[in-house]
Amino acid sequence: MKNVKGILLCFLFALSVVTFISCENNSTYENDDVTIICTAYPQYDWIRQIIGDCNNDINLVLLLKGGNDIHSYQPSAEDIMRISQCSMVVALGTESEKWIYDTVENNPSNNTIVVSLIEELGDNAIHSNSEHYHNGQETIHHTEDVDEHVWISYKNAGVLCEVVCKYIIGLDNENREEYTNNLNVYLEKLQKADEEFKNKIEQTKSDTLIFADRFPFRYFIEDYGLNYLAAFEGCSADCEVSFETLISLSECVDLTGANAVFTVDNSDGKIANTVIENTKSKNAQILNLNSMQYFSNEMYDTSFLSVMAENSEKIIKALN
Repeated sequence: MKNVKGILLCFLFALSVVTFISCENNSTYENDDVTIICTAYPQYDWIRQIIGDCNNDINLVLLLKGGNDIHSYQPSAEDIMRISQCSMVVALGTESEKWIYDTVENNPSNNTIVVSLIEELGDNAIHSNSEHYHNGQETIHHTEDVDEHVWISYKNAGVLCEVVCKYIIGLDNENREEYTNNLNVYLEKLQKADEEFKNKIEQTKSDTLIFADRFPFRYFIEDYGLNYLAAFEGCSADCEVSFETLISLSECVDLTGANAVFTVDNSDGKIANTVIENTKSKNAQILNLNSMQYFSNEMYDTSFLSVMAENSEKIIKALN
């Protein structure tokens, strides 16, 4: 299987070069410019805030296209071509992004920098079985057991923005002062949002959240010492939830008196409806949280902070 993937990667890379030479390139990508590619929306928006008015000096590209989820995204020949020629890739650091490392390794002359958010977070990354991950491995290839949703945390966002800003300055030192100033302004906004949510949490009646869906909010929940029960661990590929789990979720709603159960972006809500139907009151509402894993083109007009603020409001509502 690995040989097949390698052959496919080489084929796609060769195809991308032919396409680039023989076809007109209608994108804004230019080889002579500093180009930063982000594999997901959160880091794309962080960098938008950091580069600010210097966006004419940096080509910022979001790899994920509208209607795609980070867990199922498949690179196109154009994606591989762009990665091979860009200045820096800011990746999540998941096993599914291994193709990025393969692409960069196949084109070492370009000196493309690959930044892995999981690796940069180091010991603060959470292991999928509830243990903390100790960064004893050097590459992205060994992080499949780590909860990859590192961006869903005001605290992590601040840490990672500082890291990314250093790399940006390394690529464009001429605008160092503006990048640093923009970073500091953004860090203040993140800290303010964190403190405001923490203050609201301290006043809520409950401290337990029920997810009748996948669970990408582990970092956020642990930041504030909240409890949770979820249908799946992380974003498991399992398509069916057990009968025992459904009953446990329904009983938890009854026991805690929860007025809401949560789903996440791109959910069909079937599990949530089943859980509510099996509660005593049957009147809990369904609240949907945006984990920013699924990208829609409308998100270009929003921001990481605004999405997090909407999520925070729904969580506070569920805990009161």
